[in-house]
Amino acid sequence: MLEGKEQEMTTIQSRKVRGQVLYSSAVDTVEEAVEEAISKGVSLRFADLSGVDFRKVKGLRLADIYEARLDGCTVDWNSHALLAEILRKAAGEDYGRRKFAGFVAVSYDWCWPKILEEGKDDAALSWALDVFKSYATEGDGAPDCVTLRPGLAK
Repeated sequence: MLEGKEQEMTTIQSRKVRGQVLYSSAVDTVEEAVEEAISKGVSLRFADLSGVDFRKVKGLRLADIYEARLDGCTVDWNSHALLAEILRKAAGEDYGRRKFAGFVAVSYDWCWPKILEEGKDDAALSWALDVFKSYATEGDGAPDCVTLRPGLAK
């Protein structure tokens, strides 16, 4: 730290307790703070991660973001952990939808074409793609099966 100059901190706040800081770091961006927190084993459960660009976060695990606020985030469309948590939250108490979220979570070794093929007979697939469509933003790399769906444009 430079003498006479205070280092600004990047913080990750709780979404449940106003003003509660879950993690604080001298990094420049919230994405760097999220990645650093994950690498140090800090739980971001119930964190306010709204607006985070998850394409810039490496090492994300499902347990790291359980019940986190994800509004306005930019999705890493290859992150099974992020996709599964988005679906889990949207599924609520619906067993079939939660089951599909779990299918996405455990299929981390499968890419989009394999998931689409294996899930084609599951009614929750269409629902999941509609949920994902609501997170898609221009230029974020969302797959065609999400961006070319009718309706629910964001």
